[in-house]
Amino acid sequence: MKTFESPILLYDGTCGLCNGAVLFILKHERVSVLKFTSQQSPLGELVMEQFGLDATVQQSLVLIENQRSYQKSEAAIRTALLMGGFWKYARFFRWIPLIIRDTIYDWIAKNRYAIFGKSQDCAFLPHVDKKRFL
Repeated sequence: MKTFESPILLYDGTCGLCNGAVLFILKHERVSVLKFTSQQSPLGELVMEQFGLDATVQQSLVLIENQRSYQKSEAAIRTALLMGGFWKYARFFRWIPLIIRDTIYDWIAKNRYAIFGKSQDCAFLPHVDKKRFL
């Protein structure tokens, strides 16, 4: 089993919303702790398989942190917490019952291509350290 020192955010590289989320994180995080890889990449597929996730089903976001996988609303909240600064207040979303958070998350994820479109380009900014993308 491959272990990871830094938290890794796996995102759907063909999703406009997911690519936008990666760009948003890169722009707004206080400390650069997250690494990124698309779920369609060889490493992304390997990590998905390693954590028992179906690599053929593109999920919007999956966070790997401390050798555990987090999905749906919990992945989004934990990612925000890792961003630091103002984003630490995302923890208050945990007051909303998980079933409600994940129902809203699932609706957005189901409709993300229709609302935000598809992209053939993975998120990348030229001034960002290329080591952040695995």
